[in-house]
Amino acid sequence: MHIEWCPGSKITWASNQNLFISFPWARLATSTQAALPVLLEIHNKGRTVVAWSKDCTGSSETCPKCQLLPELFDGVEKVARKAAPGTNYEYLSIDRLAKLLRERYDELQTWKLKTLNLRQDLALANRRLDDHDRLLEAISTRNIPRVRQLIAQARKQEDLKKPIGKLDPCAFCGRSGQRECEVSLSFENRTTHIHSNCPYKPRTMQYGRVDKGSLSNPCRNVPVICDLCGHPEPERTSTPRPAVWRYNMIQHITLHHSEYLLPGINDTESDGNPSSPYDVTTT
Repeated sequence: MHIEWCPGSKITWASNQNLFISFPWARLATSTQAALPVLLEIHNKGRTVVAWSKDCTGSSETCPKCQLLPELFDGVEKVARKAAPGTNYEYLSIDRLAKLLRERYDELQTWKLKTLNLRQDLALANRRLDDHDRLLEAISTRNIPRVRQLIAQARKQEDLKKPIGKLDPCAFCGRSGQRECEVSLSFENRTTHIHSNCPYKPRTMQYGRVDKGSLSNPCRNVPVICDLCGHPEPERTSTPRPAVWRYNMIQHITLHHSEYLLPGINDTESDGNPSSPYDVTTT
């Protein structure tokens, strides 16, 4: 193909990265506005690059058109490596495009989190409006017991929009170290009953359905009995036994039964507490 052409110009790609990820390959397409009027040959896995101008005049030595290509590629490399914000994607290298995609993905996740927070704020505002309407109704009907109940409930409720507790968080409210959130299990007539005084515990909770999980409700965080704790077996199965939330079990074993840990699991954080997957915020 190049028999009637000149030997071309050897291109030195200044970037320290691999040519295949640092070169803006989109600029070789003839249909783009940023197309380069060149033809390339790549040898030695990208270490040797020879370029010809599409206007090559052909000679035994490098023609004037091809002699201008090294300077052209210096400019191409600078744009690909240090492109200004808003630069057309055609001028960017593959690694630069990948970096932009990661940045856009992180930005999208940030906006998703903000949206979830706004939805939570809206739900909280609607709940407070409903509480206000109930209180007005109770006052208008002079239902004093109902007024006292609503006021007491409003004082007891706290804002759960805060980081989940690191040590044995309650699956209902996310708090740690609350005696009222201690959970236990009892068994009666082939039914598992969950016992907890957490104010956010739902009125009904089907243990078997949550334990099995589903595509629409994949969470399987239910209380389970830890046989390693050595609690005495009650005479009656209907007697509640202390339990641990399933998603807290690794942390429970790390804290109380470290002799059963596999190598590498008992890593600790800088504060000396076992690492926990709960470093998130409830919404």
